[in-house]
Amino acid sequence: MELIKALSTSISGDVAIPAEYEGKPVKEIESSAFYRCSSLTNITIPNSVISIGDNAFIRCSKLISVDIPNSVTL
Repeated sequence: MELIKALSTSISGDVAIPAEYEGKPVKEIESSAFYRCSSLTNITIPNSVISIGDNAFIRCSKLISVDIPNSVTL
């Protein structure tokens, strides 16, 4: 399973998480993955994701919307 974790707090604007990364399906967004990405405004999560960790978007002060698919159960 591939986990998504932001590598920088400078991620900004609209973000579409890919369904695959390096040929593997993205299944999870880890806890605090986008911690302090304060310029992030919108996130689209693909149907491949089944789990989003606690506080994944904590301190994303400009976040307006997160498109969470029905595939997310945790």
